[in-house]
Amino acid sequence: MLIFPAPHSQDSTELITIFKELDPLCAGYHIDVMDGQFVPNSMGTPALINAADKATDHPLWIHLMVNNPRAFIDQLTLKPNSIVTFHYEAVQKEALVDLAEYIEHKNWRPSLAINPKTPVKDIFYLYHEVDHIVIMSVEPGAAGQAFLTGTFNKVGQLALFRAAKELGFTIAIDGGVTTDNAPQLKAAGANAVAVCSALFKTENAAEALKELQKKVG
Repeated sequence: MLIFPAPHSQDSTELITIFKELDPLCAGYHIDVMDGQFVPNSMGTPALINAADKATDHPLWIHLMVNNPRAFIDQLTLKPNSIVTFHYEAVQKEALVDLAEYIEHKNWRPSLAINPKTPVKDIFYLYHEVDHIVIMSVEPGAAGQAFLTGTFNKVGQLALFRAAKELGFTIAIDGGVTTDNAPQLKAAGANAVAVCSALFKTENAAEALKELQKKVG
């Protein structure tokens, strides 16, 4: 399972410090963008994201919790194979495929997130359009929330669908991931997790990351 540390810093200098410490230990970083409309909070600017991208050789996983992801995407200068996540609930259904293709055209990985109340079956028809599907295990918009246990069932459903169709998309989890639930998520079929509080609310994020990696192998 890939672990993406998810710092909530809004300071590029602080992000650079974090990256220097964690680069040898992880495959990439998850960074939230919030517009204060799709979710109540605001964070993440194109300038911050672009600066962060230049500060590490690892790919970024950019999570757009915004009502107009296309406008934000147009301001990004990310390296190839970066992951760009938009929300199923934030985009009109007729525009979902076009947006995924637009992201792919930029040599990034199109990624689709669903909120806790959205059934996974609602997105089955989009499986050919994205190669990274994010199941939100908390309500989007704020860090530090408790993990929703219904996530395990959703991961299992999506993993069964993936196997039945012989597909290769990544199943990723965002929200409330800890050393306790990460092994269960892996067992259910998840391939990647974004981790914030379980790393950055400890005394030593690097040691916490190492401990989490031991748990998920």
